[in-house]
Amino acid sequence: MFFDDLAFWHWFALAAVFIVIEIFVPGIAFLWLGIAGLVTGGFLFFFPSMGIEIQGIIFAVVAVITTVAARVLIRRTSGPSDRPGLNQRGHSHVGSVYILVGDTKNGHGKVHIGDTVWSVELSPGAVEIPAGSSVRVVDVKGATLVVEPFAAAPAPNGSEAVPH
Repeated sequence: MFFDDLAFWHWFALAAVFIVIEIFVPGIAFLWLGIAGLVTGGFLFFFPSMGIEIQGIIFAVVAVITTVAARVLIRRTSGPSDRPGLNQRGHSHVGSVYILVGDTKNGHGKVHIGDTVWSVELSPGAVEIPAGSSVRVVDVKGATLVVEPFAAAPAPNGSEAVPH
């Protein structure tokens, strides 16, 4: 059987494969498997009579230890993000005022923001709003903005306030 004739260099080759995969795949998952392969190959180099079961246990234990240790270390050493809302685009609109594209129906409607049309949901207690009305974003539910009616106060010089 193939597994009975494993040599240390088989583990080194497997480690190289994992490290090459790591180069092309985002994240750092395969690096720890590569390190586990190197450690297992090193043990087999110094203890050539080691059985496949022990090799598998060493590989698994080292893979788990390096993965967990790396996650803890990365989490501990990485500071706060300089862009905390990067993957939460909707949250950047909270507090902003937009114009409804169409009438709301059953508490749902749409607003045009930049080059995108966003779905909106009326906040609890709000009544249906006609197209062209200003709404303020008060929350986000997934990819849907939660809005409430917004009445722009007149500017001090008498002109209308412009929603942003």
